[in-house]
Amino acid sequence: MKISAREKRFLIIGGIAILLFVLIRWGVGPAISGQQGVQDRLALKRELLERYQRILEEKRLDEKRLKALQEVYAGMQKRLFSAEKPGVVTSELQAILQKLAQASGVEVRTVRFLPPKKMEVFTRIAVELNFGATVRDLKEFLYRIEAHERLLLIPRMVIVAGSTPLAQVTMEVAGFTPLVEESAEGQRAGAPRRGV
Repeated sequence: MKISAREKRFLIIGGIAILLFVLIRWGVGPAISGQQGVQDRLALKRELLERYQRILEEKRLDEKRLKALQEVYAGMQKRLFSAEKPGVVTSELQAILQKLAQASGVEVRTVRFLPPKKMEVFTRIAVELNFGATVRDLKEFLYRIEAHERLLLIPRMVIVAGSTPLAQVTMEVAGFTPLVEESAEGQRAGAPRRGV
């Protein structure tokens, strides 16, 4: 069988076309799609890296915030009364208030001890004071209570002004101690028992 020159050209062009098709289909195509897959994986890994870097930065910020909160907590602990028994704290609170009242020119007439109130992490110890004071003396007394080294709050205050320059004041002042857990036997939790 003789192949003419024209058929030879068609066969060569057909062979080249088939060869190109095979190269593109199984050679260049997978290489390109493989390259695309590598780029997709690289983009995904970049996103993961950025996410982990954000998480790491947030962790650093959280650690800074925690340290700041611990410092504030330590500062607040210094402002609490340290005695474990409410009676001792009440006596200390009364002495502080008497000293502040004298320094402010306020004469306390009566002091009433209020029962301790357990809160979430503190025990609130409060006393109620009744006294007469001028507005200036009352302002000075309130300032001294606010500025005292112990954490003192005034949850309730009633002022009755009359025709005299002295206003009649009833004020509740509260101080705080750390909450001391007690067991069913009335002892501090973790305290050694005596006489066992």
